[in-house]
Amino acid sequence: GIAPGYKHIDVLPIIRDRSADYIETAAKSDNPFFLYVALPAPHTPWLPTKRFEGKSQVSDYGDFVLMVDDLVGRLLGALDKTKQTGETLFIFTSDNGPVWYSQDVEKYVHSSVGPLRGMKGDAWEGGHRMPFIARWPGRIPAGSQSAEVICHTDMIATAAAITNQTLPANAGEDSYNLLPALTGKRVKPIREATVHQSSRRYLAI
Repeated sequence: GIAPGYKHIDVLPIIRDRSADYIETAAKSDNPFFLYVALPAPHTPWLPTKRFEGKSQVSDYGDFVLMVDDLVGRLLGALDKTKQTGETLFIFTSDNGPVWYSQDVEKYVHSSVGPLRGMKGDAWEGGHRMPFIARWPGRIPAGSQSAEVICHTDMIATAAAITNQTLPANAGEDSYNLLPALTGKRVKPIREATVHQSSRRYLAI
């Protein structure tokens, strides 16, 4: 069921405002905080607000992507405003590749997967490779890049390393600590292998 008064178009602005408020409230405490912001955008339904309508010149989809950019900027701004930037690891990523067809590439002269083959649901790299951007001033060198193959399952081991926690033997068995790759101190590949399974039951290693 949908809550009374719920409007799809209000979801992203509400997430933006509540997340920024959370960051500002957290600044009033000496305790560290964790904020996981799972955006519905730019998944369908594409519902840019009036402020963004037509701004991208790439349909509602492009306008909705601009709203994501704006939201990220708002959260980074909240960290700056509360002077928490230097103590905060900020990660921006996605859960899978896009759904973007050949006619879209031709129409907009743009490929969301670049040179990669496939899209969401595929075992090919276009279905699984995605942006992973991390910012942590003083710990992650600004403007640095890494070709490390990583997986979202690695977040638990990484968080444990950051907080000096030891994971139980039955937790995060397939999770690897990414700190060496993030901080530029990697001396060898972190993962032995990364295994993917597509929605069509194909495996990729």
